[in-house]
Amino acid sequence: MTTALTITKDDREPVLMPEEDKNLLKDLYLLRSYSGFEDPIRLYIARFLTELGIPFINYNGNILGFNYPGAPLFSAHLDMVNTEGYKLTGNEYALDKEHVFTLDSKACIRLYRDKEKKHQTSLGADDKNGIWAILTMLKNGKEINFAFCHSEEIGGTGSEQVISDKELAGFIEKCKFCIVI
Repeated sequence: MTTALTITKDDREPVLMPEEDKNLLKDLYLLRSYSGFEDPIRLYIARFLTELGIPFINYNGNILGFNYPGAPLFSAHLDMVNTEGYKLTGNEYALDKEHVFTLDSKACIRLYRDKEKKHQTSLGADDKNGIWAILTMLKNGKEINFAFCHSEEIGGTGSEQVISDKELAGFIEKCKFCIVI
């Protein structure tokens, strides 16, 4: 007879995130990267990879690192849904000072549009988490391939560009596996 293991809320240990990883996640969340206006996140990733000495290419706005033939490929997208309905002019690089960001030691995250913390707004976290996971693996020396593609939220234009290129598609086919976060 098998006995089921029951874990109550009080039995769980909090998962603490290293400060450096928490700051990376916070930096990513604060960048506004709406479809068609992904330069802020693209430039952030390029600077991060350059500082780590990790080779990459900017292929039509997609950041690609195909450095380990046959190794796994991890992919995330650069853009986020424009839930606020902002009329973008192309120069929105981050939230202004009126936005309030909270991140506690257990990585509970909230982003507010007002200092009184009455109105939450989009974190754009659907794939900022994926970007964070990939950058963290790279920072920790994992030998992985990566693809950060643009315009996923409006039809997957960036990933279509990548797979339509015969040379890039051939490299992807040789990867051990691919995980799209």
